[in-house]
Amino acid sequence: MKAGIRSLAILLALSGAFLAQSAGLIAHYPFKGNAEDASGNGHHGILHGAVLTTDRLGNANHAYSFDGADDYIDVPYDSSFYPPSLGAAVWIKVNSLPDSGEYYILTTSGDRQTPPYDPFRLRLDSLGRIYARFEGNTDSVHINLFSNTPLSIGEWYFITTYYDALVSRGAIYVNGVKEDSTDRPMLLDKNTLGFRIGAGQAHNGNLTVNEFFHGALDDIRIYNRGLPEEEILELYNEVVGIAPKHQPVTDGFVLSQNYPNPFNPETTIRYRLPEAANVTLKIIDPLGRTVRSLVNGYRLAGENRVVWDGKDEWGNPASSGVYIYTLETNGKFYRKKMILLR
Repeated sequence: MKAGIRSLAILLALSGAFLAQSAGLIAHYPFKGNAEDASGNGHHGILHGAVLTTDRLGNANHAYSFDGADDYIDVPYDSSFYPPSLGAAVWIKVNSLPDSGEYYILTTSGDRQTPPYDPFRLRLDSLGRIYARFEGNTDSVHINLFSNTPLSIGEWYFITTYYDALVSRGAIYVNGVKEDSTDRPMLLDKNTLGFRIGAGQAHNGNLTVNEFFHGALDDIRIYNRGLPEEEILELYNEVVGIAPKHQPVTDGFVLSQNYPNPFNPETTIRYRLPEAANVTLKIIDPLGRTVRSLVNGYRLAGENRVVWDGKDEWGNPASSGVYIYTLETNGKFYRKKMILLR
């Protein structure tokens, strides 16, 4: 009975986290075979050349590819796209960097220099940096936010940015880590144009579509609020309860979601190394304590796997709950969440 109560409590806690993620959600584009809005608000995307591709988990037709020439997705105007506070989250994979200028990732359509302005734009510059700009409704009042991490070609990254009018703060995160923030009180500008994914507008007063993104985008969320750091980490480490049909094809490092998840009594963790290296893989509890060290040594390049039997270092069954599995190699640190249900 107690085990059942604990399991129910964990599931309720997870349900609460998912409900929190949907609070203030204007639109959500998981791109599961189409460009429809999964938030229930009906802000469905209109395709202009973008084609379905494989997502970061290896699922076919679960992301959209943009060719950098003329592909984009338009979302028709709705006043809900212009709230006092605005947040955005997106998974991004870059196929090439612009020779000069920027690629647009997301924007509330508009002109950069003449009305109607675009109140929000998320772009990628020629150095591989993410650049977010929130435009105030007064001349020269705006916030610019830059990432410190240059994005590598062919790798997936989770980008989150927001302007929170309640605390007059804007911030940008890459893979759950804050890279820039600015405090400035302002009212976000508005226009009567729609939302655009994968392209921008020319700043010549004629609203020509240009600055096309080259790469893949997935799981886009637009909010009418700021995003607390805990929620950003929750989204970045979001639990996936099904096994991907295929692993992502990449020359880089891949740490896959454990499967099954939730699990009892055991689960498998898979990871891919681009080259042979020393690897440390541990199971950590919510308090940061090491529950079990699964790997601590030299591993060959390619696919690797390890099974956790749900027990601690002394062979005792671990209690039900949410755990983090962490992997460290070549000075880099990766982590994901898992759920053990007894």
